[in-house]
Amino acid sequence: MVSLSINNLVPVCGHCNQRKSDAPLADFNFNPFDSSIIPIFKFEDVLEINIGQVNFKNLTDLKIENVNSTLESRLELTSLYKEYKSPIENLLERYKKFNSSSYEAHIQKLLGRGISADLEYFISETPYTEENLQNIPLHKFKSDFYKELEGYKKSGKIKFS
Repeated sequence: MVSLSINNLVPVCGHCNQRKSDAPLADFNFNPFDSSIIPIFKFEDVLEINIGQVNFKNLTDLKIENVNSTLESRLELTSLYKEYKSPIENLLERYKKFNSSSYEAHIQKLLGRGISADLEYFISETPYTEENLQNIPLHKFKSDFYKELEGYKKSGKIKFS
């Protein structure tokens, strides 16, 4: 009967469900809807920046701050995120493409119309809003990566031809 209780049901992805396994409540006591602990992904050591060019290095040096300690100890979230190489490689390639000079005039025209949120969605496929933060797989992960790339571009650390 407890397995059918609404208090026992928690929506999780396949990876987390397998890692959670049949852990007793005392070992796995957390509220998945608590948004006060949201991870912050730092990609600085994941990228290789050389003479204004940015390339993907690897995810082994990914840093994650503000991780829920219960989830980390039980689910090993840091190691799980380090497995998501392809979304980051794809996002970096899209970011480079849409920041090239051939797209610059078109992008400036879109930005002039106030379509910046749509532009982020088009490039990153992850528009960042507080409402959808918890609802899209890897949303925060990819959104943080996009924002870090934007920071490097604005500071002049990376350049596009």
